[in-house]
Amino acid sequence: MRDWMIRARGSLPAPDDIAIVAIDEPSIARFGRFPWSRALAARAIDVIGAAQPKAIALDVLYADPTSASDDSTLARSIKEAGNVVAAAQLVSLPTSGGPTSWLRPLPAIERAAAAVGHVNVLTESDGIAREILILAADDQGRAIHAMAVETIRIGDGLAEESLTETSRGLLLGSRNIPVETIAPRVVLGGLPDVENSMQTLRAARMAIDYIGPAGSYRTYSLADVVDGHIPPVQFRGRYVLVGATAASLGDRLASPFMHQADAQANQHGSWMPGVEVLANTLNTILRSRFYSETPDWLAFLCGALVAALTVFVLAITQGRHEAIKQIGALVVVGGAVLLAGYLAFTRFLVFPPLTLSLVSFASAGVLGLLRRSLVASSHLDRSIEDVKRAGESLNAMSLGSLAESIARLADADGVAIYTSPRGGRMRLVAAHGTAIVWKSSGGFALLPHTSPGQELVTIAIDEADDAVTLVIAHGAGRTPSIEIQRLCAAIAGSTAEIWAEEKEHPRWWWPRGLAWKAQSLGHLNSRILDSARFVELAMRSVEDVLIIAGVDGRITFANRRAAAVLDSSEQALRGRDLLELLAEAEQSSPEAGRDVLARLVIGRAKIEREITIRGSRPRHFILRVAAVCSGEDGRGAVRGIVASLSDITRQHELQQTKNDVMALVSHEMRTPLTAIQGMSELLAQFDLDPERSREMSIAIHDEAKRLTQMINAYLDITRLESGTTVLRRSPVRIEALVERTLLLLDPLAAGRGIRLTRRLDSSLPPVVADADLLSRAIGNLVSNAVKYSPPKTEVVISARHAAHGVLIEVADQGYGIPEDSMNRVFEKFYRVPRVQDVDVPGTGLGLALVREIAELHGGSVTLRSSVGAGSVFTFWVPCSEG
Repeated sequence: MRDWMIRARGSLPAPDDIAIVAIDEPSIARFGRFPWSRALAARAIDVIGAAQPKAIALDVLYADPTSASDDSTLARSIKEAGNVVAAAQLVSLPTSGGPTSWLRPLPAIERAAAAVGHVNVLTESDGIAREILILAADDQGRAIHAMAVETIRIGDGLAEESLTETSRGLLLGSRNIPVETIAPRVVLGGLPDVENSMQTLRAARMAIDYIGPAGSYRTYSLADVVDGHIPPVQFRGRYVLVGATAASLGDRLASPFMHQADAQANQHGSWMPGVEVLANTLNTILRSRFYSETPDWLAFLCGALVAALTVFVLAITQGRHEAIKQIGALVVVGGAVLLAGYLAFTRFLVFPPLTLSLVSFASAGVLGLLRRSLVASSHLDRSIEDVKRAGESLNAMSLGSLAESIARLADADGVAIYTSPRGGRMRLVAAHGTAIVWKSSGGFALLPHTSPGQELVTIAIDEADDAVTLVIAHGAGRTPSIEIQRLCAAIAGSTAEIWAEEKEHPRWWWPRGLAWKAQSLGHLNSRILDSARFVELAMRSVEDVLIIAGVDGRITFANRRAAAVLDSSEQALRGRDLLELLAEAEQSSPEAGRDVLARLVIGRAKIEREITIRGSRPRHFILRVAAVCSGEDGRGAVRGIVASLSDITRQHELQQTKNDVMALVSHEMRTPLTAIQGMSELLAQFDLDPERSREMSIAIHDEAKRLTQMINAYLDITRLESGTTVLRRSPVRIEALVERTLLLLDPLAAGRGIRLTRRLDSSLPPVVADADLLSRAIGNLVSNAVKYSPPKTEVVISARHAAHGVLIEVADQGYGIPEDSMNRVFEKFYRVPRVQDVDVPGTGLGLALVREIAELHGGSVTLRSSVGAGSVFTFWVPCSEG
């Protein structure tokens, strides 16, 4: 629990008065494999000591001699620093219960050091280091204080005699270190004739408060320190700890932050170096971050208060939405308990009685909910009786009628439906006609008195809970076909829920439980709602739009088709005004809705008319609206409104296609066909001069080409309108596409003396589009501008980024388009009636094709024009698909 609270508390700020000089990977790379020459350690101590730190804790064991010069150099540097604490370690033999002894520094180093402290850390069964021994001793009674204690003593300039043990802790000058005594004291006898040689030892532990995971302290590489890359001010007046952090050196322990998850749900699975454990121990003493336990009487009081508060909130959170309120109240109380424990732990350094409080919370919650369940049980008893009485008048499907229907479909003499739980006995649930029985030896049979010549067909139906068997008795030669057998099995299997609902429950003298009562109530309620559910499912499956509204016009039901047609969801449609919604979809005036509502509710009128729902592609529907009255004959109070929409868009499109074909044949194709017919007759009947014959042949060819272009353009538009054209989308650079299109149109413009001017932004984003169709649309706009502009003028083609898309404008200096023709220029076969255009060839399909291409890409095309000043066509296409 304590580890969890430390992790919940999170990391604390790194203290400013503790610095770590690390024997890390860069140092090993710089100086080679460890251990190094002790002269190198002496250089590091000289550099650190020159910065005048409070104390230097040397968390490295120097118990074995090396060369005399290196050892004496290190001892001299330690002595000159004057505030170095050397490390000792208590070790034992590998055999269980073997003697323990100290690994102390070399005598010269120990004499030079200001103090010696042990670096032993206690690990528990889970391997996590949570405590240290303030004072450790070997089997000979030689005791050494922890390195953190000695480091603070040296840093505070205290004598060794200032360390005073009390019954509850250790006094270190003005500091009081609370400890936990885990074993009786050991008194070691003194030496004869030596005063004060008696020594009392006890195993006293101090808990370590970790400020965070590994790497939480200010750390400097020893290589950087030796090379002079670290300013001396970084060590002045601080406690400097020198130790190993490199993973290859193995001095690592597990901390409470070992399994902490960060914001990315990753765990700090790295081990903590021993020198960082020493830093956390030092910080715990310096900041007096000693956690105290809660007294037993206070823990009991907290548990009682939590239980009383839980019972109280459960008592006041009753009534409407009771379950939600009670769950919310329990969550609040549980959160308050955890928050109070967290604040006590982090702010007041008190280890709260969370376990007892949570047990009290859970127990009180269970008992309170148990009381509420007993009350709910009595309410359920009354509800079950009420529902039973209401269910007696329902006309539900009977199993007998089901068996009769199966017999009629299969032309059978008898039908029997048996069911059995998995591994249980067979039970007859429905029968019709000739009796069919289950034999105790297994299998089905007819009764002896049954007329001869009858045969049995057995069909097994697997359901989730019960095994169902359908048995059909038929005369010889009247075996039902495979399709009929499947149909009968489907009918029987679809009513498996009815069989489960009609199972008889044995009577018990002991009162039924809450779960059984809730199940019974649900069973009765499901039978009551079965018919309503069937009707709702049927209405949702209707392919026409079906909407039901209240008498005020607010929608209470809309099927899936309605949501799709009105571009919304079924949930979003509920509550909206039906008539306003239809007016909005039709883009008509909403004021007429009030008159329609009055006709429906007051006049009981039935409305049927054709409407068009606007959008990227207008759709046509037959709207039928009628009032729903309480009386079967249309009389009585109006209970609501029902509306349906039947899609006739396809019929409209077929009619429009028919009209377009008639217009194409009647008007547009008649002129070229007449010209071709007349000139071909002249060529066939008269012997014309060669030049005249050649001119007529060219004219016939031109008219045939015009006719072919007209048919192809019409077919292209028809394919685009019908949706049969599949867009081949790919990223397209608009500037490159426009340049390639204009390259093909430059000869046409040059022939009419018209200059094509490009104004294309260089930073246009790519668009996802069909490059061929887009090029064709731009080509139609530019060719129209060239054809309908006087010579010696300019056509400007510009492209820029706008509104999450690309805007392409084609501006000419032509004759302009009258205002009464601007709304029709995008219609098929429409050409502006203008004297200047009498000799300009065209089909009237180019701009219609441009509009279809724009809408197919989710874009648009618009027109601005003034007579005598020219026209500007604006083609916008979005950057992304759709």
